[in-house]
Amino acid sequence: MRRRPKTSPAEDIVVIASKLPWWVALGLAVISYLGLHAYVSQSTTIAPALPGQVSSYMMPAILKGLATAGQFILPILFSVAALLSWVQQRKQVASSKSIAPFSTGQHQANASIAPSCPLCASQMVMRGAKRGANTGKSFWGCSQYPRCKGTREAD
Repeated sequence: MRRRPKTSPAEDIVVIASKLPWWVALGLAVISYLGLHAYVSQSTTIAPALPGQVSSYMMPAILKGLATAGQFILPILFSVAALLSWVQQRKQVASSKSIAPFSTGQHQANASIAPSCPLCASQMVMRGAKRGANTGKSFWGCSQYPRCKGTREAD
């Protein structure tokens, strides 16, 4: 069994965000910057630390340091994801335009006179066989498929 390659959290963020529409990923970039920048911009009061209370002063300082770096890193990651999403969307649109629908003039003429299904009496639709001995040939299939698997030969 092949092992999944190890990825960093940054790669995971880019992969997940690139599945979103590009404009959502770009919006996340803006929101993450504004939110983290607002947190970093808040002033902190520094009081003398008493023995035993040092950890209560360290945690806000650590979070502020992470937010300072994150206000630049997260928007960059989300922007890269938006770019990837946009490229994927363009490829998908280009490939869908290159695929011609399965129909000919004869099928369109026959489609207006659709027979009823021999099993459930629903209207049938013209389909094209994708596998088997009849690959590429057209046939009538039930419009209620997969509940009904009725078929007829095309004229």
